[in-house]
Amino acid sequence: MVKNRIQALLARHHVPLPAVSDIFGKRGLDYLTTLKLEDGAQELLRQDLEVLKALTEEVRASEKWLHQATRSDPRVELLRTIPGVGELLATVVALEIDRVERFANPAKLAAYAGLVPTTYSSGGHTFHGKLMPQSNKWLRWALVEAAWVAVRLDPYFRTHFAKRRTHKPAQSAIVATARRLLECTSSEPIGQVGNGIKRGSGPSGLKLRLRSGDAAGVVARWFSA
Repeated sequence: MVKNRIQALLARHHVPLPAVSDIFGKRGLDYLTTLKLEDGAQELLRQDLEVLKALTEEVRASEKWLHQATRSDPRVELLRTIPGVGELLATVVALEIDRVERFANPAKLAAYAGLVPTTYSSGGHTFHGKLMPQSNKWLRWALVEAAWVAVRLDPYFRTHFAKRRTHKPAQSAIVATARRLLECTSSEPIGQVGNGIKRGSGPSGLKLRLRSGDAAGVVARWFSA
């Protein structure tokens, strides 16, 4: 919201932006701190930059604390080897799922994550609606964010997304990809026999094989490591 206010202020005063990839990166902030506007606008810009600086420092402190708190957690370490899952998302997924034994099957876990649509049956026909509202919104957010990264970086998930994109809008396709990411990740070492796509070593040195299989057992191995 603070960044939006700053951008709106710059647009309102027709301020030309420098040729930087991120106006709130180091070079962009150096430019903003030396910018001269009218008296009232200058004060608003100064205040917003101070708030942004304070928030950035709080975010960095929180990230440092999370790193210290979860660096020895095997769940987070193993989750980080999944395509698209970084330290923050791995922490969210691990803490929001807690113990996977709480879920009787993969469908229950996907429903808890809010990655399945509501259904309505009538006259022998089943209709699918919006995503289930009674779900864990933070887990769904983390998995969808990870899916967007996986689509960019991983051939398997890129193909999976592209196939669904041919007959679904992008948001529906990425939700389907997020569910696939949740369900088809296995911690089998590379080289074992089975259908799947080989993955390299993650930050922990663990190796993964993506396959179609028992997702409940797959996720159980994340948290029993």
